[in-house]
Amino acid sequence: MAKQTALVPHQLSSDDGSSALLAVNRSVLVVTGGTVIELGPNVSSEQVGLKALGLLRMPTAWVPPFFVVSGTTVASQEAIYEAAHRLELPDEVWVRSSGMSEGMSERGALESQVARLSTVSATIAELKATAAFQAERDSQIIHFVVQSRVSAKKKGHLSNERHLQRHARDWTYQIEDGAPQSVAVRKWRDASLRDTQALASEALVHIPRPLRAMAAWIGQSRAHLEWVWDGEHVWVVQLDLLRDRDTGVDPRSLVSRKPRPEISRERLRAFTPSTLKEMKGYPKLNNARMYAKLGYKMPKFYVLVSSDLIDEVLHGGRIPSDLLCDLELLCAHPFVLRTDAEGLKPSQRQMLPRSDELRTASAACDWLLGKFRQTMSTLSSAKKVALIGHHFIPAVASAWCQATPDDRRARIESLWGIPEGLYCYAHDVFDVDTMHARLAGKNFNSSQILLRRERYKGKFVAPNSHGEWRVHHTSVGPDWTRSIERDAWVKEIAWRSREIAIEAGEPVVVMWFINIPNEQSLQRVMPWYHEPWKPTPGGYKKAAPRTKLNSAQIRRVSNQQDWHALVQDAAKGAVIERVVVDPQDESIIRSREFVNALATHAKNNDYVVELSGGLLSHFYYMLAKEGCHVECVDLFGVTEEAIEYNKLVRDKVPDDIVHRGELVQVYALQGDALVASLRRKVVEESFEVLEAATIDDIADEIADLAEVTEALMSALKIDMKEIEGRRAKKTEKRGAFEKGLMLARTSLPPPLRSDINALTSSGEQIKTLKDVIDLPRFDSDFHVDQRLDSSGIPERQLTLTLSTFDEHHSFGGHIFDLVTASGAAHKILFRATVERLGATLKLKVRLTSAADQMELPLDTQDA
Repeated sequence: MAKQTALVPHQLSSDDGSSALLAVNRSVLVVTGGTVIELGPNVSSEQVGLKALGLLRMPTAWVPPFFVVSGTTVASQEAIYEAAHRLELPDEVWVRSSGMSEGMSERGALESQVARLSTVSATIAELKATAAFQAERDSQIIHFVVQSRVSAKKKGHLSNERHLQRHARDWTYQIEDGAPQSVAVRKWRDASLRDTQALASEALVHIPRPLRAMAAWIGQSRAHLEWVWDGEHVWVVQLDLLRDRDTGVDPRSLVSRKPRPEISRERLRAFTPSTLKEMKGYPKLNNARMYAKLGYKMPKFYVLVSSDLIDEVLHGGRIPSDLLCDLELLCAHPFVLRTDAEGLKPSQRQMLPRSDELRTASAACDWLLGKFRQTMSTLSSAKKVALIGHHFIPAVASAWCQATPDDRRARIESLWGIPEGLYCYAHDVFDVDTMHARLAGKNFNSSQILLRRERYKGKFVAPNSHGEWRVHHTSVGPDWTRSIERDAWVKEIAWRSREIAIEAGEPVVVMWFINIPNEQSLQRVMPWYHEPWKPTPGGYKKAAPRTKLNSAQIRRVSNQQDWHALVQDAAKGAVIERVVVDPQDESIIRSREFVNALATHAKNNDYVVELSGGLLSHFYYMLAKEGCHVECVDLFGVTEEAIEYNKLVRDKVPDDIVHRGELVQVYALQGDALVASLRRKVVEESFEVLEAATIDDIADEIADLAEVTEALMSALKIDMKEIEGRRAKKTEKRGAFEKGLMLARTSLPPPLRSDINALTSSGEQIKTLKDVIDLPRFDSDFHVDQRLDSSGIPERQLTLTLSTFDEHHSFGGHIFDLVTASGAAHKILFRATVERLGATLKLKVRLTSAADQMELPLDTQDA
């Protein structure tokens, strides 16, 4: 790599979309036509593009050398050679697009290629001919970065984007397909990281330290970096600096505080204000009856059950005058119409139509003659169709809560706006222990919130100014604020949901309105709907971590157009591995027809559906119920951390488990039992050191190992002075481990060998190994001994020799004879796999009868 001058960062505004970014204060070579010019340090994105601008903000020693080929002219190959020679670039380089507006949201849209210096000009011409380039060339100037190619042994991402981290000081990194890890940067603690020397990293476990240095350099700006590791250094190959979104909606600003009207029976012609008695007839009203029994003041419902009036709508396509008069009266305040009927299967009830807010009689008529009539005409089994109306209940947030009659714990998923957003969008999660198996006579405030997770909620569904339910982007602040503001509300939701489950006599999932304005109700939270809950068939699966979509086999469905394109491509034979559902319009979020179609299509085409939304929603359950593969980005709180029995644990672990609402059984160890358990713990912790992936993880595991070692010394009454004396004596006699020497093998030399001095370990004779893959493997061995048991019957003793360092061994295809008591010999095929999980070995053995060669009566003379 060419040696370049380091830079000192400072903050300023810039043209790449952020308000507090690192300065560009070094120059860059730009090839324009047949000339090479040097621009800077006040270079702009218009001159070099955003990718180049991002790289120019990082210390020179962290970035593979590069120059820019201007997109405004056709560069000559001679000028490209000149720029490469001045920077001492190797023959193999990366050629990347660098559009003047090619920011974070456009990453991956334009192609990049590896090329040789002699073909850079031709490679740029190929990239310009691509469809992606042609689509973008009229909207922006696209330059090209020509950069020294690093042979990447590992690569990954580092980001503090707002959807990943609430605070800019907290970062997330990911090494290729590994799990995301967190790293925090603090000014007072990490000031020493602001060094501009090359980011040395001689081992994979050291990578987090250079990444922390990158984060410290960026400071409080939002950014996403791509990096590669060549086995010795970590290199920054792309930097996108981001601005916190300055648009968006505060969910609290959309909530109406206008009181709901009270309309008497005498003023209505078609609808009837419901009573508790009438609530028994239809499930939706029966739910409200149950909640009223629990002490909630439910809103007034208006019911239309007249078959004559409903038939005029469904079959005549007309709105009767009495119904029209009622709608004019009711829709003066935001009104919602829902449907109920008898004779329907549970799955059909999920399909019954419901309206958005209806603010005029005209809007109500359009819905009745449109969505209502269209859907109900497909449900021939529907009997005694009813329209159930109520004035819209404004609430800041909503939730689903899963509860069981005999389980103390309840899970809550909550989000801003109305619960449609829970179907697809990120949400907060609360795990509550009600602390009582029986709730009668108890108070919900005795509940305990065991787990909580506040997630980034970038989108939610709520009515707009016209009463239409639309997708809104959350403003900065509320996006990371918990959607259930008070712990008392969390406890009430969990407690009352359990009471509903007890009343229903089965596990349920309950929908709740949260933070209802005082002008609308004296109750700040209110149950609204519940239905039976069943565990998802096959259990829950977490989506694999990914920072960007870079495969043609991964599709994103945001609207109906995406969905139709997906169906068409699949019909043409396209291989699709995964579909990420990320709705941008309401036609997907609220369409149960889409969910059913997606489930069938995913199952038939064998791809995975990935969701960000709640596990308790219809969306998730309907997909899983149909048997398609469905995964969720976040499974927080779904499965509890396993309690490992019959092993030594730290002193406070049992108390922590109890505080999570679980029961524990412990033994107090003394004497030989304690010593034996501590010695086993040393082995366990040593394997955890072996398996740790990063230097920080290794440091944590070494700390655990040190703690166990100290406890063992205390149990055996061995002091540190004795240990240190023994260590020093061994070091003096046999040396330490500073040189990192591995003894490969030993042998006796031939007696007449003359170059005996060459056998000593001189520096010139020792081969250096740097990669784990180059380390010699421990040989595994399989051996069969023929023996006789105590009864004289032949037996076989199988011996497997293997290393505990390796995680997997396979022994297969071994055939041997086994003679039974009758004297008959059988050929046995032996296969085995050995997996190491920490300090535990799992042995899987398969014994099957080997195939016998069929004897055929062949005449060898004729053959």
